[in-house]
Amino acid sequence: MKSKIPVDDLRDLIVLQFGSQADLAKKIGSDEPRVSRGIKNQSPKFMAKLIRAGLKVDTLLRDPKKDTNISLQEKIKKLNEKIIVLENMCKQKDNLIEHQNKLIDKYSGLLDKQSAAKK
Repeated sequence: MKSKIPVDDLRDLIVLQFGSQADLAKKIGSDEPRVSRGIKNQSPKFMAKLIRAGLKVDTLLRDPKKDTNISLQEKIKKLNEKIIVLENMCKQKDNLIEHQNKLIDKYSGLLDKQSAAKK
């Protein structure tokens, strides 16, 4: 194992999965003081026992900073794409509004001419 898992995180995972360190000690055929030392030292042999006992250590081995950065980068990329799409939609709406205003001016001018001709 290249890096140690934070002791508190490992203890929390053990308590969540087995209920207590004593229950884990019974499951792996050891006593509680040895388990406590094993958690602190995290030797490859002890970690292999944990894995064989069914502890999901891989959830603690992932680097949350890398996961977070990757997911944040993906979210930022998606947001940038949405911004581009929304900007294009706004430009199209602005063009449509400008076109409608020109039509309104044109037709209001025609109405004014027609109403002046009728008088």
